[in-house]
Parts: sequence; C-alpha cells; structure tokens
Amino acid sequence: MTAMMMLRRGWKLAWCGLLAMTALVGCDKAPDGVIKESKMVDLIVDLDKADAYVTLNPDKFQDDSSKLELKESVMAKHGVTLEEYSKSLGWYAANIDVLVKVQDKAMKKLETESKKLDAQAKKEMEKGM
Repeated sequence: MTAMMMLRRGWKLAWCGLLAMTALVGCDKAPDGVIKESKMVDLIVDLDKADAYVTLNPDKFQDDSSKLELKESVMAKHGVTLEEYSKSLGWYAANIDVLVKVQDKAMKKLETESKKLDAQAKKEMEKGM
C-alpha cells in the first residue's frame, strides 16, 4: 500500500468517526435557545413531582404565588428561567413527535422512581413487622 493510499484511508476513517460522533450528538433535535431533550425530561419529572406535592399539600399552597414559587425553585434547580421554559414548550408543541418522545421518557423515569419507592416502602414495612 502506498503512502498516498494510507493517507486517504486515514482521512476516510477520520471522516467516518466524525460523522458517527455528529450523529450521536445530533440525536437531540432541540435547536439553540431551546431546552435540550434530556434536560427537558428531567425538568418535566421534577415539575410533575412538584405538582403532586402541591396536590397532596393543598393547605401549603392556597394561593398561586406559593405555587409559582415552587415552580421557580424547580426551574432554578435546572438552571432554567420560566421564559426559557415557555419558549421551549412552544418549540416542543410545534414539534409534537419530539414532545411525545420527551413525555414518554419522563413517564418511564417517574414509573421507575415510583417502583423503587414502593420497593423501599415494602422493605421498611417488613422491618417494622
């Protein structure tokens, strides 16, 4: 094999590697300025937990300002503002296939966490008996 052929082969391998890495990074369809899918999944999970907490503790959240404060604290945990979240929701609503995928991942994550908590509670109950 000549030096030129080896060089070409090296470039082809480099391009293939670059394309493969680009494809992996490109799986997240959200454009700049929109919360990325993986982060959105985690954010939705925490917002759902916050909503459940509000539902289970209505006496602590009698007005909208306390509910908003909780929502803002969840946003702050993820480094997101309400404005960024609203803008992102608009993009996801316009790209329903991506939104469905994100919602499905969030639901699976919540189900997994719920099963772990149930198993932990069961163990605690068995210890107490």
